[in-house]
Amino acid sequence: LEGSKAQKHELLQVSASHQESLKAQKEEILQVQNDELLKLSSSYQRSLKTQQEELLKLNSAQQETLKAQKDDLLKLSTSHQESLKAQKEEILQVQNEKLARQQEEVLKLNCAQKEGLLAQKAELLQLQKEELSKLNTSHWEKLKAQKE
Repeated sequence: LEGSKAQKHELLQVSASHQESLKAQKEEILQVQNDELLKLSSSYQRSLKTQQEELLKLNSAQQETLKAQKDDLLKLSTSHQESLKAQKEEILQVQNEKLARQQEEVLKLNCAQKEGLLAQKAELLQLQKEELSKLNTSHWEKLKAQKE
């Protein structure tokens, strides 16, 4: 009876030790996943910033072009202004369409990057679940083997 109590006490200590070990492993896995997500998020933010900077440069260049066109129009005679105005509107329309397509591409890219991040997060979570399940199964098998 005394030996049985000692065995039971020892099993409880081993179980507590295994629980602490599992907890530490879980925390380590979570930290690694969190670090990976932070890296992905940082990369995504840098990509967004770069895309925004490129759009701002494009917009600035287009504004400079429009200003130069306006200055040229003022220098020309009234008869030519009507023709140039129509040409300017056509150019603006083409530029606006091009800008709209570029913005759409950026949005598609942003969505694709976001979907990629979500898929990676889901994959990491699934791997964590599988790892924890393996650890729990191994833990219970060890306890069962010790009990027998």
